[in-house]
Amino acid sequence: MISILKRLKQRLMDRRKKMKYAVDRIEGDYAVLEDLETREIINIELTKLPNVRETDVLVFENGEYKIDENAKEERIKTIRDKMNSLRGE
Repeated sequence: MISILKRLKQRLMDRRKKMKYAVDRIEGDYAVLEDLETREIINIELTKLPNVRETDVLVFENGEYKIDENAKEERIKTIRDKMNSLRGE
């Protein structure tokens, strides 16, 4: 039983090392972030983030958030392609 708990704890620690979030919106002094894997919504103070804007993709790694421009462009392209598909384009 202890080894199962240790493995579970290790998986959670590994997952926390590098997580991706989309900046959904800015509300006052907070950014509303969506975890791109779990779809969980969290609020983070803007003072704890780089200079972010809506649609930015952030990577949380080694205790800090960084903007991932490549992931942002990929996400925008995917959304644009889906919208075009819905329009029949």
